Amino acid sequence: MTRAQRPVKGCELHPGKCGQCDEVFVRDLTTAPESFKADLRVGRRIRQEIDSGVFVECRQRPCEGQRWEAGGGMHRQCTRDCSAGSASSRRKRHHGDSAVRHNGGVPSPDSVPAFSFQFHTRLRDGKGVPEARIRENGGQFQARTGTITTPHGQIQTPAFIPVATQAAMKAVLPESMAAEGAQAMLANAYHLFLEPGDDVLDEAGGLSTFMNWPGPTFTDSGGFQVMSLGSGLGKVIDMSTGASPLGDSQMAPGQKRMARVDDDGVWFRSYLNGDLHRFTPEVSMRVQHNIGADIMFAFDELTTLHNTRAYQEVALERTRKWALRCVSEHHRLTQERAHKPYQALFGVIQGAQYEDLRRQACRDLSGMGFDGFGIGGALEKSQLGTIVRWCTEELPENTPKHLLGISEPDDIFTAIDNGVDTFDCVSPTRVARSSAVYSPTGRFNLTNIRFKRDFTPISDTCPCYTCTHYTRAYLRHLFKSKERNAATLASIHNERFVLDLVAGARAAIDDGTYFEYRDEFLGSYYGTTQPNI
Repeated sequence: MTRAQRPVKGCELHPGKCGQCDEVFVRDLTTAPESFKADLRVGRRIRQEIDSGVFVECRQRPCEGQRWEAGGGMHRQCTRDCSAGSASSRRKRHHGDSAVRHNGGVPSPDSVPAFSFQFHTRLRDGKGVPEARIRENGGQFQARTGTITTPHGQIQTPAFIPVATQAAMKAVLPESMAAEGAQAMLANAYHLFLEPGDDVLDEAGGLSTFMNWPGPTFTDSGGFQVMSLGSGLGKVIDMSTGASPLGDSQMAPGQKRMARVDDDGVWFRSYLNGDLHRFTPEVSMRVQHNIGADIMFAFDELTTLHNTRAYQEVALERTRKWALRCVSEHHRLTQERAHKPYQALFGVIQGAQYEDLRRQACRDLSGMGFDGFGIGGALEKSQLGTIVRWCTEELPENTPKHLLGISEPDDIFTAIDNGVDTFDCVSPTRVARSSAVYSPTGRFNLTNIRFKRDFTPISDTCPCYTCTHYTRAYLRHLFKSKERNAATLASIHNERFVLDLVAGARAAIDDGTYFEYRDEFLGSYYGTTQPNI
């Protein structure tokens, strides 16, 4: 046994660690003391994994040299060559020729799968689905649980992904989100490209290191932001004329056009200083690789429900061609940056409200080798479930699906019912900054006079930091006094509310009580048990 392979004696819960890289190897912790589990939960992403026994690591990042013994519940000793060379050269030797570069790859004995997805329980298999429900809905229940594995850890799905647009959540620290149970964060490539610059994040060691977030990260391509700059009401610019599809009369008064689309990419001006920039699929891939998120999205053209069918077809074909270019550039950059952890690439499904366009987009992108898929575009709430279902029916079952941008708690169940694995949303923090908070019986505004002498928490059943330390009366006082920490405390609660809601759905799918769980929440929150499916 070489020095690098010789484990150092550890405690009962930590059998050993590498003598050179100082990484700890741990076993299944299902028998660990509850106090030890609790200590690990605080400030780290490891929560449900501990309780279920699917425990991967006890540090903030997994050792790149660890091997997982399938089904054995224990890490073997470190196999990284730690005895010679710099850390970067060791990492390059370890990862450079790895067979695990995308979903479905087979790991070499000495490597850790960089990205994978495995689903566990599906409602459509019959577990927990009453026959009457199946008949009423044509067997269209696609809710499922699974695990996404990334270089920065695992995501138990379905999962809510909080939004940290500029590598920061509005008014909330990353440490707070980790403590409240967030598994991953989503940032925006467009904003980070403009400030501080993707090269800065690359130099810092990537998004997770830059923002001190220990878990997995996503970046969207910035396409939404770039395209929506085209007119005052967020309409997409016509590729040939540079005009709003609805005409200049639909632009906001005095709004300066800031983006122009052509077949190669988009010209746009920075909202910060007016500088002219060019985004192409290749530029988007380079920017996102530099940012270093675990999961990236391909550059696509955003359209709106107001665009004509003819324009939707043109835009969809452009998105298809851009997707091919993104895949090609992604592969090139992955080889060029082989010393870096693998970054997964998701294709984005567009097609507006047209079933044939949505299904065709799914078929086109399914053959391009994407690691997963994002469902994008402007969607009316009444059509959300139907459009999402078109997509999840067509896309490969063994790939994760992400719904880009939802708005309300009931949208969560619409997404889960129709086979979505992850989804992001800015609403919890956005409404919190306006003093609105979620509760099991609905949303309410903390500035209401009836809370002036209400010395109870926002919710008696919520375990978040805010509810365990502060009262409605105090929070109302903070908002009325325009104290900045009012937004912080309200945001922490709202994020925890949604995170717990999704965690409950995840557990209910696994134990066969999903419909009871869903209907109880909808009935309490909205007064109806009919989700928008």
